[in-house]
Amino acid sequence: MRIFVSYASTNRSLVNDLVEDIQDMGHDVWYDQKLEGGQFWWDNILENLRDSELLIFATTPDSLDSYPCKLEYHYADALNRHVLPVVLIQGINYTLLPVLLQQRQIVDYTENDKKAYKALAHAIDALPRNPPYPEIMPESPAVPISPLAHIISKIDAPHLKTAEQQQILEELRQCIEQSQYTSDAQALLERLGQHPSVTTTIQIEIELIINDATTKLQEQVRVQSERPPIPIRHPADVSDWELKGWIKNGEIVYEKRTCSIGTGGLTGMGGMSGLKGLRVTTYITSHRLRFEAEPVIEIFLDEIVSLEKTVNILVPSIKVKSKTQPPYFLTFPSIGDGFLYSDHGEFITFLRDLISKRSR
Repeated sequence: MRIFVSYASTNRSLVNDLVEDIQDMGHDVWYDQKLEGGQFWWDNILENLRDSELLIFATTPDSLDSYPCKLEYHYADALNRHVLPVVLIQGINYTLLPVLLQQRQIVDYTENDKKAYKALAHAIDALPRNPPYPEIMPESPAVPISPLAHIISKIDAPHLKTAEQQQILEELRQCIEQSQYTSDAQALLERLGQHPSVTTTIQIEIELIINDATTKLQEQVRVQSERPPIPIRHPADVSDWELKGWIKNGEIVYEKRTCSIGTGGLTGMGGMSGLKGLRVTTYITSHRLRFEAEPVIEIFLDEIVSLEKTVNILVPSIKVKSKTQPPYFLTFPSIGDGFLYSDHGEFITFLRDLISKRSR
């Protein structure tokens, strides 16, 4: 089945995992990976939505607040396409969901385990054939414009009355509460505070709003820093490994990710020895790196002799040398985007720590 996934950009890492699982079920998945904005970008999204049989709505607080997401699932409904809400974050109040979503079956995918995987697979397979498109096709929704766009022109006015300043302040106060607009809204608040006609009262309110937003961000960072440093992901995959006898001596699967792997320093551009920058499913474990290529490639941690952060064809990569294999160049496309590690350098530090533990 051709499936379109609608999601909020702030939930990219969760959606990457969801997409991988749906692809593992044998479905063809399209989801926006550019997030650029503009008419061409929006036309491309709508074209792929029209070509899909099902829209999966990755349901989170951010996606429920996302105007583009609302346009996407309403347009899918107008096209007589199936809409399937899949909840990715706990705490969603189903009774407060939009009517269109409440009328659909809702799949709880917050645990991302075997039970959730089977429930999602069954929900997709049980969908009836889509009815034909309506005789009169619905009008395509206009490109969504950020709520900040019109605020910029207001701030740039040569003079702002006190009432106008207060209105802009309230609009930015609402935007800064939405994670996808927080940083830009803060920048506009600072810009408003520098306006030649801004009042002292408004400047004080601006400072209070920014300080409050900063405090909330710091609290989020603190909470994230207190979570276990290496959470165990994808328990369903762990079970598969155990069944196939891959896990031994307490081996733990830390991550399942897509990785480009190549030889000769040509990751993603074609390499040597028949390996041409393959994008493959990769397991990062306490014992090894396993790449689901043909044939399977495994680099055992206790055989690694060096790890080096490098750049190949302008792509940040990791050069891995081991005792028994040629050097491999690895690139994780989603690194820094919900990945456990913010960049390849931090990932190298993590691997070195695992290697150190293995050698004790």
